[in-house]
Amino acid sequence: MPILIKDFSWKQTEDVIIIRFPCKEENMKNIDIISATKYVKASFPPYIFELFLAKNIKETESTCVMNNNELIFNLVKEEKGHWDVLENELSKTEKMELRDQIEKDNAIKLNQIAKEKSGTKSQSHVKAIESAPQAVSSKMNDGGPQKKESLEPQMIAPRKPATIKVSFTPREFITPKRESRAVEEDEWLQKQAESRRMAGFVDNDLKLEEKDPVWLKNKGDSFFKVGNYVGAIAAYSHGIKMNNKMAALYANRAAAHVALGNFVKALEDSTMALELNNPKTPSNAVARARCHAKRGAAFWKLGMLDKGLVELNAAYELVKYYDKESDHLEDLEEDIKKIKLQLEENSVDSESDSDLEIN
Repeated sequence: MPILIKDFSWKQTEDVIIIRFPCKEENMKNIDIISATKYVKASFPPYIFELFLAKNIKETESTCVMNNNELIFNLVKEEKGHWDVLENELSKTEKMELRDQIEKDNAIKLNQIAKEKSGTKSQSHVKAIESAPQAVSSKMNDGGPQKKESLEPQMIAPRKPATIKVSFTPREFITPKRESRAVEEDEWLQKQAESRRMAGFVDNDLKLEEKDPVWLKNKGDSFFKVGNYVGAIAAYSHGIKMNNKMAALYANRAAAHVALGNFVKALEDSTMALELNNPKTPSNAVARARCHAKRGAAFWKLGMLDKGLVELNAAYELVKYYDKESDHLEDLEEDIKKIKLQLEENSVDSESDSDLEIN
C-alpha cells in the first residue's frame, strides 16, 4: 500500500512556487514524475507525493531537481501573483476523475512524442540511403592513381577474467589415495560407520533440519536419559561442530564423559562451558553451578580432592542463592561431606606414616 508524503514545505514569489520534501538517494533511482497544468506527482515506491494545485502552472517551463536527499519542484505560475493557498480542496471522487484524465492526457502526449521520434529516424535513414551512392561515386571518380588500401585485421578483444570454482571429492585420510590401499581404507571406513550406527548417531543419516545445534542437543539429551552415553557424546560433538559457542553442548558432553569415566575430557568440557557462560549474570547462574559441579566431580575422581572441594562449594553457593528449591542442593551437600571425610582420612594416614619414620 503506497505511503502518502505529507511532510513538505513550500514558498512562493510572484513568478514561481517552490516545493521541497525529503527523498532518500536510493529511492531517486526509481522515481516517476508526472505534471499537468494543475497537478504534480512524484512516485518512488512505496512513497507518493501528490498535489492538486489551486491555480495553473506552466508545465513545460516547470522543473524538478534532486539534491541532498531532497526533491525540489520549481513550478512556474501561469499568471503572476500571490497564491493564498497551494492546494485545491477536492473530494475523493473528484481527485480520482482528475487522475484518470491526467493519465489519459499523459499517454496521448507520450504517443505523440514516440511518433515524432520515429518519423525523425525514418527521414534521417532515407537521407543516408540517398547520399550513399553519391559518396561511392565521388570516391570512384577521385583523380590520381588507384591505391590498394591495406586493411588491418581487427583484433579480438581479450576475454574478461573470471573465477572458476573447483570442488574436490572429500577424503577421510590425509595421505593420497592409492589403489593398493583402497581395500584396507574401505574396510576401515565401514568399521567406523558401523561403530557410529551402534552409537545411535550417523551424520549422513541426518536431514538438513536435523543438523541444527539445538536439535542435536535435544538428541544428545534423549540418548543420555536412556543411558546411551556414547551416542550422546556423538550428538553433542556434532552440535559443537555446527556451533562451537553453545555452552550447553559442552556442559552436557562433560556429564556424559563423567558417566563413562572420561574425567580428563569431562574437566576440559566443563571448563570450556564455564568460560562460555561469561559474563556472569543471574540468568546463567544455574548453568555455571552445573559446570562447577561437573568440574568438582572430575577433580574428585582424578584424586585432586582440594580442587574438587573448591568447585563443589562454588556450585553449592550458586544453587543455594539462585535455586533454593533444587533437588541438587542435597546431593551437593552429600558430595562435599564425602570429600571432606576423605581429606580427613588422608591427613590421618599421613600422620600415622610420619610416626613410623626414624630420625
